Amino acid sequence: MHATFAQRSTPGVASAVAVFEVAGDVDAACEALGFTAPTIGQASLRTVPNVDTLLAIRPSASVLLLTPHGGVQVCRALSKALLNAGLSRSDAAPAWPEASTDVEARMLTALGHARGERAVAHLLSQPSRWAADAEDVPASTARELDRLLHPPLVVATGPANVGKSSLANALAGRTVARVADRPGVTRDAVAVDLELDGLVVRWLDAPGVDLSDDAVLAEAQALARRAIEAADLVIWCQDGRADGGGPEPGAGDLRIATRADLSKDAPPSWADVSVSTVTGRGLESLARLVRQRLVSDAALAHSGAWAF
Repeated sequence: MHATFAQRSTPGVASAVAVFEVAGDVDAACEALGFTAPTIGQASLRTVPNVDTLLAIRPSASVLLLTPHGGVQVCRALSKALLNAGLSRSDAAPAWPEASTDVEARMLTALGHARGERAVAHLLSQPSRWAADAEDVPASTARELDRLLHPPLVVATGPANVGKSSLANALAGRTVARVADRPGVTRDAVAVDLELDGLVVRWLDAPGVDLSDDAVLAEAQALARRAIEAADLVIWCQDGRADGGGPEPGAGDLRIATRADLSKDAPPSWADVSVSTVTGRGLESLARLVRQRLVSDAALAHSGAWAF
């Protein structure tokens, strides 16, 4: 038998109905799957044992469309049934001589553009989980794990001249934003990719929120507000020595007290972490907190198979 298949609906994404295309020796493929092939030009309900009852559509002698329910687990089971029936994937990842399975080949392809040590470690664990037929990770967990491959947006905001740019430079280990002891130096949002506790994020250093009297800065702040609306995580930065108390309720998902080296007092009660870009105090804790808010420890510890 010579027949191939491809999933035409988006793999790894649940939907009402999925679409698989079988091409080649359709009659032999159907027989191997345990049902009779539909007549050319017709559609019929068919059952793939232990998988699903689906609609089989045969537009031509050499093409068959299979439309099972679109759950990730159903699609995974149908793919396995097609492979066990002797069909090969026409949408398979590029050949890797060292890969023993299609999942391993896809993992090696994903490794080529993975960034961050946690992305690499989690990808390396996937072939064995798929081979062991591990349960799928829940959708909410999958959304977190997807951030390992697609850097989430983190926006650092807060009053002017509190050390946001110094913080970006300290986390990056190099100068990525201008720094001066006066407000308004950051007139545009500055973006840089950072690896924080093994997770790569897109860090946006926004201009101060209290400089709107300047027309240029007001426009920059308007753009920054749009970025905040789209952000996966908003970090509020404020001088830990500031008079007048902490930030307003709801200001940021994570709150940082800056310039810890200039204060002998205990960290303010409103802060999730207190940092110093001079001594490095709190920077590792900040990196860990950012990673945990975006990709939780529970998501990383889940033993299920991830449709990466």
